[in-house]
Amino acid sequence: MPLVNMVDNGIVIRRLMVAGYSLKEANSMFGQLTGMAMSIINLPAVITTAMSMSLVPSISQAYALGNKDKARKDTLSAVKVTLIIVLPCAFGMASLAGPIMKLLYPAEPSSVGVILFTLTPCVIFLGLIQTLTGILQGMGKAIVPVIALIIGMTFKITISYTLTAIPSINVLGSALGTVTAYTVAAIINIAYVKKAMGVKFSKREFIIKPLITVISMFAAVKLAYFVTSPMLGNTIATLLSIIVGAVVYVVVLLGIGAITEEEIKTMPKGDKIYKVLKKVRLIK
Repeated sequence: MPLVNMVDNGIVIRRLMVAGYSLKEANSMFGQLTGMAMSIINLPAVITTAMSMSLVPSISQAYALGNKDKARKDTLSAVKVTLIIVLPCAFGMASLAGPIMKLLYPAEPSSVGVILFTLTPCVIFLGLIQTLTGILQGMGKAIVPVIALIIGMTFKITISYTLTAIPSINVLGSALGTVTAYTVAAIINIAYVKKAMGVKFSKREFIIKPLITVISMFAAVKLAYFVTSPMLGNTIATLLSIIVGAVVYVVVLLGIGAITEEEIKTMPKGDKIYKVLKKVRLIK
């Protein structure tokens, strides 16, 4: 994240001025990107960072004891739980990007919502990077995520430098560069973990079920906002839609069996979450 900020600080304002924007306009757009949109994008990282830290001793212990089966099992659970956390955050932000920014920054133009929408894939890939970094550190391969991010940053520099100077793209060029950097780094980390550990990620468990859940949530959120915003206004409609999305997500997630008791307990405060779900009879 500091690397991303360094690149943005060095490129964005200068390239926006090349595109024809004044220094004042460039500074304003830069603030919308880094001070507003990216600050929201980084919020889910609080959870994935906590989980990443907990993985290091677990994976390293399994490796020290030569128990690769446990290491593989912990890896699969951690990646799946990460997806279960970051996918609804990303899809939720994408579905309400404009309303969220209007709620938080009512004086800003609607373009700030477009910036948030463009950045939402970062939530997924940044979360995966953090979890995979914990796994790789546990394996004694701490240099791998560093190299992966450096490679990702070369893509960011190229894309941000090129696209930000195009007037019709402007600050979205930097956003697309950030998305690309995290995507490339996450793919490299996943490929290394798969090869080094010999793990296989089931399409049904890691792609199909999570996508069914978040698409259902996305549709519910969009519908809730569409129905309530004309009557209740943006603020209440946005908050209500977030609640609707959360309820739909949990119900569908548990309804199609996309998460197990063991995986719930892998989450930060997982034992308490499981007890609550069991108490309200959302899980057996």
